[in-house]
Amino acid sequence: MDRRGTKWLNSEIDFLKENYGLMPISEIALKLERGEEAVRSRAGVMKLVKRKYFKDYHDDIKQMALAEMSASEIAGELGFTPSSVYKYCEENEIALVKSAIPLAKQALDSGLERDKAVYDEKHNTFADWFKYWYMSYRFENIRNVTRNKYRATYAHFLNTKIGKKKLTELTRVDMQSYINWYGRNHSKVTVINQIQQIRSSLNDALIDGKIKTNPASNIKMVWKEQNLSLEEQKKLRETKKWLEADEYMKLKYYLIFKLKEDYKLQELGNQMLDTLIFVALKTGARLGEILGLTHKDIFFNESYINIDKTYDYKQDETGTFKNTKNTASVRIVPVDKETLDILKGYMDWCKLVKLETVDGTLFIEKERRFYNSTLNNHLKKLLSSLGIQPISYHKLRHTQASLLISKNVPLQVIAKRLGHTDTNMIQRVYGHLLKTTEDRGNQLVLESI
Repeated sequence: MDRRGTKWLNSEIDFLKENYGLMPISEIALKLERGEEAVRSRAGVMKLVKRKYFKDYHDDIKQMALAEMSASEIAGELGFTPSSVYKYCEENEIALVKSAIPLAKQALDSGLERDKAVYDEKHNTFADWFKYWYMSYRFENIRNVTRNKYRATYAHFLNTKIGKKKLTELTRVDMQSYINWYGRNHSKVTVINQIQQIRSSLNDALIDGKIKTNPASNIKMVWKEQNLSLEEQKKLRETKKWLEADEYMKLKYYLIFKLKEDYKLQELGNQMLDTLIFVALKTGARLGEILGLTHKDIFFNESYINIDKTYDYKQDETGTFKNTKNTASVRIVPVDKETLDILKGYMDWCKLVKLETVDGTLFIEKERRFYNSTLNNHLKKLLSSLGIQPISYHKLRHTQASLLISKNVPLQVIAKRLGHTDTNMIQRVYGHLLKTTEDRGNQLVLESI
């Protein structure tokens, strides 16, 4: 049936909305049995102006999926809808890692944290033990973001055979089979965290006399990067993880000059986001830590910033203050005159435009919810405008650590500045070389042999 000239059905509008960026106009017209001009006209009315095709971003989507970005995160990066990203990945056999948030919700909906933690040795399963262990030995001493990881693990146990098996009947074969399955779609770091949770729960079961041996001992790790082709491994290694030294300087001075001019304007622009990014670039502090900064935390005469709390902007509509990640995260961060000048200019500008913030914070505006995606999208546009390959906000923290390492700053000083308990995390996560450092090292090698 040729539908040209007929009224558009809701089903046709939904199809157009969902597939406008997924397939060419000619193909959509053929599917809907309408003319191409009619499709373009309807898309214009619906303001579907992005003419992006997934096939043009296939490699990008694959690498983002390998980096364990969710459909929503990929959609935000490329400008598609999450459902269309999920559909494309499904049709092209690109494995997407499930977000821990939906899994955490499933765990909570099943009664985790709502029901009293009780363990019946005669009838309970491994999932039941994990629930009892989590509520008895972990729940009270961890932050909500960490709780989500345990909740996601519990949801996995509810959905898999291992969770339904009795605790006393678990074997190493069961554990290895589970890790073989789990590791197929998770990175090495994620698998390590999963095994640590399982081993810890079973170690306590052993201590409490519930089992005689720990079936998670000496199991072999499996992770998805092991199955990548050499080309895929190379692309993953080359994924941008930080700003190079010249890019750091370019962004820093751009923000300094831009902000000094923008602080003169008696209007709201991007001053808040730009200042937040600048502070992150210069301190390497976590996002929650910077959002938790108040006017009282800036010590201009002593030249330091006090970090003793975070701001959980995800908690609810208003957000709330929380404790830092650990005791080492409570710290004093020395800052230079550039940073203090920017912060002074920002505070004066806030007074100028009468910007009201929550509880004396610097960056949480009253009656406006803060979104991580807004910050990341702004940073992406900012870096792109400077001709710099975009990175996420968290990678500004990687940049700070890498820059300090390249300048031979002692690891103990870097660890303290970033709020780590020791240097192990620095060596494992941030111990990569900046390109300039690597080039200098290679030149020294060539001159020495």
